Amino acid sequence: EIGAEEDKLLIQVAEGVANYRKAMEEAVKLNGEGKKSNEIDKAIKSADKVVNQGLKLLLDVNAKSIEKESGDLHHIIKTVSQWIVALCLVIFVMGLVAAWFITRAITRPLNEAVGVANQLAAGDLTAKIDVTSKDETGQLLLAMQNMTDKLSSIIGEVRGAADALSSASEEVSATAQSMSQATSEQAASVEETS
Repeated sequence: EIGAEEDKLLIQVAEGVANYRKAMEEAVKLNGEGKKSNEIDKAIKSADKVVNQGLKLLLDVNAKSIEKESGDLHHIIKTVSQWIVALCLVIFVMGLVAAWFITRAITRPLNEAVGVANQLAAGDLTAKIDVTSKDETGQLLLAMQNMTDKLSSIIGEVRGAADALSSASEEVSATAQSMSQATSEQAASVEETS
């Protein structure tokens, strides 16, 4: 629409320039013939007016064209801005989801380790530990499983030693009683003989 209007105005300006040239030629001719400067000035002013009107119209059309282009540019900028905001929101939500999964992957095994540590603190060495990962939390759970196994082994050894000590103590006590009884009998037999 604006392109056709610009073309039309360019034709008018070209015609105005042609008329200006004719008017200037006429002014030169009048000057050569010795005519009055009034007529020459009138011809030049007429030609200038035609050219100036055409140029003003052309500038108006260019201003409209620039205004339209500017409006289109603003629309494009607005659309791009909306897409950028939407993309930022999507990235933010994806970041939140990723953070939730990472946090859950870390805290679940740590909570299991805390539960096992609490069972061990309560004296329950039968706590079952399932190690399913090889990361740091998996290594922690494996170390706790090894600790539980070692503590169970040590407690088994201490019980065995305590049982052996108890048996030895009973034997010593029985021997001491036998000796005490033998000493009492011997003392009684010495008294009877005297």
